[in-house]
Amino acid sequence: MNFVFKSEAPKFEVIEGAENKTRLMFKFADNEHEFEQEVEYIGPNAHNVYFQYYNDTDEDVYCEYETKYTGKSEIKLTGEEKIPPRTIIIYHLQFDEDALQNFDSVFEDQVGMHYPIALLGTYAATPSPSARGIAAGKLQIKVDSLTTSQCTRAIEYTLNDEAMCMDVLTQNDGNTNQRLRISNNFLFAENFDFEVQDLIEIALLPMDIYKIQIVVKPSGVVETSCRLL
Repeated sequence: MNFVFKSEAPKFEVIEGAENKTRLMFKFADNEHEFEQEVEYIGPNAHNVYFQYYNDTDEDVYCEYETKYTGKSEIKLTGEEKIPPRTIIIYHLQFDEDALQNFDSVFEDQVGMHYPIALLGTYAATPSPSARGIAAGKLQIKVDSLTTSQCTRAIEYTLNDEAMCMDVLTQNDGNTNQRLRISNNFLFAENFDFEVQDLIEIALLPMDIYKIQIVVKPSGVVETSCRLL
């Protein structure tokens, strides 16, 4: 077995007639293996979820991951990873009844733990007087350089009288310049168009750290904040 899954939250069981519970589903797949587990929130504290995968081959392995938070609204994160030979990838996150928190991944090999680009993020569904109605769409995060793609992450959301609040800390731990781009595309909202909205585009120089906040409302309003720390 190439993977390990640990969770403080119990496995989710469907009970007919029971009230819907806040839950989190994690999926991971490479060319030969597929893993899926769904756990539920029981409170009162946030639950830790941990997943580890080991590439025990002498070649790069390409994998896909998906983690979905379901409460009154739904937030799903998907992405792809290229895992170098003889390297472990570790995903860690927390979730409670309001948010998927502190999500990111890190590589570990014989040298130590590293990830060229960190995208440590919290994704919350937050009620507010101005967040009434329903909406759905996708945020796309891409980090690349002139020659390579370092990271891609998609955040799909379905909102029900709540706003989707993304709070991300991104850091370039590598030694090359990178570019970070974030866009949004509504599927439907109170007032929207079908065009992709380019929200943020910045240059990530080595050791740069940026704090990025994005709020998506069912009305079709998107608020952004991006600052260098």
